[in-house]
Parts: sequence; C-alpha cells; structure tokens
Amino acid sequence: MIEEPLLHVAIADDWEPARRFGEYEASTRGLTLDEVGYIHATTEAGLPVVLDDVYGDMELPLVVVVIDGDVLQAGGIEVVADDSAVPPMSSWKILGALPMDSDVILGEISLRRIDGRWAVPDLTAL
Repeated sequence: MIEEPLLHVAIADDWEPARRFGEYEASTRGLTLDEVGYIHATTEAGLPVVLDDVYGDMELPLVVVVIDGDVLQAGGIEVVADDSAVPPMSSWKILGALPMDSDVILGEISLRRIDGRWAVPDLTAL
C-alpha cells in the first residue's frame, strides 16, 4: 500500500498530448518510459529535491501530476519504491504508462519559478 499520493514532474509539452492519446509515457527530462524502463515519481517530501536537482536549470513549463498509486497498482501497473532515495520512501518507479484516468490522476498543478527556482506548490488540499 502506498501511503500518500505520488507526484510526477512533467514537462507541460509532454503532458498535454497525453490527454488526447489516453496515456502518458514520459519518464523524465525528455526520456521515455521505453528508454528508462519506468516513470519517475516522488512524494511531497522528495518534491523540493526533484525540482532543484533535476529540473532546476530547466525553463520549460512544468506540471506536477498527482497520482493515486494504489489505484494505479489495482489497474495492473506495478509501482515500486526506490530504496536508495533520500529522504527514504520519497522516490518511486512506475513500471508502465500512466492512464489518463480521473481515478488515477488526482490533479495537475502548473509550476512557476520564483527568484530563479521552481516554487514547491501547496499540496495540503490533496
């Protein structure tokens, strides 16, 4: 059981077409699920690290996608923790394409830069 929503940082230009196609297959920073083998995800605790370390230099519009990992797994897509992550249990691997289903995708939050850094959005409503 996954205790909290999973978060995936998507490049908006990768995320938008997925709505038309019915599934999302980007892993991270222009790499695909086929190239990497999984879609990167994190938790609220890991989001600041991902935004700073992975996307800090990127100027393209970004979206945080909020995912129900338990519903995803119930639909047959395996989700595994990355045990090497810091903080612990903050990094996850989604081992299949994300279906554009409202039961799986709980929300989308457009990110903005403040003082040259990506601002961590308020996730308390989720």
